[in-house]
Amino acid sequence: MVTQERFDTIRNKHGQYASWAVWAPAGETPTSNIGDTSVLDPRVNPALLSMLNPTVVMLGLNISRPVVEPLSNFHTKKPQGKDFKIRYAFTNTRFYGAYMTDVLKFFVEVESSKVMSTVRHRPEIIGISGAKLREEFRDLGSSKPELIAFGSDAARLVKRVLSRDDYSRLIKVTHYSHHMSKEDYRRAVLAQCS
Repeated sequence: MVTQERFDTIRNKHGQYASWAVWAPAGETPTSNIGDTSVLDPRVNPALLSMLNPTVVMLGLNISRPVVEPLSNFHTKKPQGKDFKIRYAFTNTRFYGAYMTDVLKFFVEVESSKVMSTVRHRPEIIGISGAKLREEFRDLGSSKPELIAFGSDAARLVKRVLSRDDYSRLIKVTHYSHHMSKEDYRRAVLAQCS
């Protein structure tokens, strides 16, 4: 279980790029309620802290749009967002409640090819990103978390920014923006995580 103090530390220090794999239930449409971050407020959702799992960290490559509200990354209200697939894929699994963050911090870009090009031309980003991720792991109280990387670029970059001693296992899963139904996405991702 995550303590209130640890939760507050994460929210205050990392809330502009991080979140938790907890969402409001879907309503009439697959995307409904995906941006409802009230479920990430322990005053509104008293069960929240007991749901959180800091031993699993889900990693995107980078943030694709600026985060306005703390802990709202991976909970976009934008209609083009595919975050609902993550909710569908991990609901009622041991991964629900995982910590979520990006490998690269404060690097806003939608196209992963541009992100990877920038990393090639600015290698100092590797050291900075690794240090920030290790800081997040310390703040989580998780010395060697299990990592789930969304997509090949995120998985490759994790191997560059972290040492093998920083995590217990790295699982590469299909990126949630991949063109497939939410049902097919869940089947694919859970098979990859087994």
